[in-house]
Amino acid sequence: MARILGIGDNVVDCFLDRRIMYPGGQAMNIAVFSHMLGADSAYLGIFGSDEKSALNKSVLEHFGIEHGFCRYLKGDNAFAYVKTVDNERTFLWSNKGGVAKGIEWHFDDEAECRYIASFDYVFSDQNSNIEAALPELMRLGPRIIFDFSRKFETDYLRLCAPCCYMAFLSTESLPEDEVIGKLKETASYGTEIAVATRGVRGSIALYRDNLYYQDSIPIDVKDTMGAGDSFEAGFIVSLMGSNSITGKEIQEALHRGAVMASHTCAMEGSFGMGKSFVLTDEQEKILRESN
Repeated sequence: MARILGIGDNVVDCFLDRRIMYPGGQAMNIAVFSHMLGADSAYLGIFGSDEKSALNKSVLEHFGIEHGFCRYLKGDNAFAYVKTVDNERTFLWSNKGGVAKGIEWHFDDEAECRYIASFDYVFSDQNSNIEAALPELMRLGPRIIFDFSRKFETDYLRLCAPCCYMAFLSTESLPEDEVIGKLKETASYGTEIAVATRGVRGSIALYRDNLYYQDSIPIDVKDTMGAGDSFEAGFIVSLMGSNSITGKEIQEALHRGAVMASHTCAMEGSFGMGKSFVLTDEQEKILRESN
């Protein structure tokens, strides 16, 4: 069975309007969603020493997801204050990565490098401060999957895309011709599979100069949190282990991603497991000023 390792961010989203905090973060979400889909997944990230870090670690332990090489620092875990507006998560404030803020990833520990090399795929993203280490990861052997989110200006694509086997771009606000242009630019730097997510307009994939389209799947939306990550996990897991990918498999992967995203939108949090909390005076003020 092919194996995937999420390296990078774990974040707790604190919904001030709901008084519930939910576990998440892109790299950790990919590990969790991939596990839910039957893949052999693991997570390597940086945790703080507070109750938010304990919440995220409890998720990994609940699902039995390997995380023995995670790093631990004293202080606040990454978190964000958010609220819900028309079923969409709206960011109010974040601590910019908490204890992981400003820490660049490097992989020079022999045991850690052997561990990473045991995986077929490594997923990371533009929130994880891992750009300088992508060539190191590439040399270790796993195929690199990277989420550029909305950070796809030319200089950034030129920096990261040559190391990527698969790339995801969030392009909800762009017209279709610009989306296709960005996919082609990403591929021109060496990325084999480039995918643009477009929110309610679905997704587009570019593979071997061919474009593949997928509509979003209508559903009664409860919460869009984690929808993009679940789409990506569905797409990735659908193709894991395939050495000679066909256009039909790309189309099927897009559909599986759309199904996963729709399921995620029908529940609160990326995958539930929220924890209630009492608002502090500071949080009350932030919420009040956001109205």
